[in-house]
Amino acid sequence: MDDPASRLPCRAAAPDARMGSGGDAPRPRPPGGRSRYAAIVHHIRANLSRRITVKELAGIASLSVFQLSRAFRREHATTPYRLVLDLRIQHAMDRLSAGATISETALQAGFADQSHFTRHFKRHTGMTPKRFTRAVAGPAGRAAGGSRPATRSEPSR
Repeated sequence: MDDPASRLPCRAAAPDARMGSGGDAPRPRPPGGRSRYAAIVHHIRANLSRRITVKELAGIASLSVFQLSRAFRREHATTPYRLVLDLRIQHAMDRLSAGATISETALQAGFADQSHFTRHFKRHTGMTPKRFTRAVAGPAGRAAGGSRPATRSEPSR
């Protein structure tokens, strides 16, 4: 099975990518940078169903909230909060693909409710969780009664 983090957008999936200014060689990484990032990602994945604060993540990295935020923007082109959202959405996509319901997926992925989940899911993927579920199911899922009829009957007069 592939790693869900490998499907994250480039900004979160490439923790080692550095953008040099004006063609300069990448600056050397401070000691512990990669292991801090790995520890943060591990912590997020292990605690997806509960509220995760940036302060908590900063504590794991032994940095202040501001230092962590600046380091994330500089080294990963994202914010810690965005990483949490990206990992939650990836987890939700995996759960939905496995046949979980939208409401249980929303809670397991750490969203306050189904509406909160749907809003972030649609912003991230461009489709609602229901459309995603139907797309993953493919024609076989729709043939089994997974979608509405294509046309409506005329109202009676």
